[in-house]
Amino acid sequence: MIDLAVFFSAVRKTLFPNGLTKGQVDGMERIIKCWEDEYSKNRWKIQLAELAYILATIYHETGKVMRPIKEGGGQQYLRSKKYYPYIGVGLVQVTWAANWKRWGISSIEDGLSWPIALRATFEGMAEGAFTGKKLSDYIGNGRRDYVGARRIINGTDRAQLIAGYAEKFREALLAAEQKQPTPAPVPEAATADFRAWLLAALREDEEVREAILALVYPGEELTDEPNQVSELDPMDEPHDEYGPEMAYADNDYGSA
Repeated sequence: MIDLAVFFSAVRKTLFPNGLTKGQVDGMERIIKCWEDEYSKNRWKIQLAELAYILATIYHETGKVMRPIKEGGGQQYLRSKKYYPYIGVGLVQVTWAANWKRWGISSIEDGLSWPIALRATFEGMAEGAFTGKKLSDYIGNGRRDYVGARRIINGTDRAQLIAGYAEKFREALLAAEQKQPTPAPVPEAATADFRAWLLAALREDEEVREAILALVYPGEELTDEPNQVSELDPMDEPHDEYGPEMAYADNDYGSA
């Protein structure tokens, strides 16, 4: 999970020095949430270092607005493109008829929709759909070639510049990454047969009783009084269904 407050604080200092707009914040929240919910797991497993390069590419291709846009320029300029009328749309400027068809784009409005733009960006860059080059060719397994990764989208155009953006996004993501603590192992409840044996041993076998007391009270001098160990209250035994955990209501049992 990414702590968005930490992330935005970091990128505001390095990538958005003039402040963040609501559109930029909304856009990055959508992108990060999409990664967390879908593309960081399942068959994709896009790593944090790869997400940083995706964000850097979007930052560059959208002119820093961080939302789906259409290719800029007048009609004369756009008509001069070999891929016209399939002009650049989305977060990474999807062009050419084959790519529009692949991502279900039949109009500019389709390409500007968030679901299509996100899917085209994440899957296109992960699968190498745009140029045959994919994220894992440059990032992962100890490798982080952000300069070479520009070939995923557009040869070497502005490769060094975008690599610099990616490093800054990566630093922000690392600072904001929330490590999930590993839960402590929960011991399994003893079986009924074992509990019955233990109770009998405590009552009847002095050696077993002394050994257990030595473990529970190490270093303490204990007497041989037979009533030193009381019979376990059945209400203190682990519940067969819910196990040994106990929960109390807030402010109960002497809490202030």
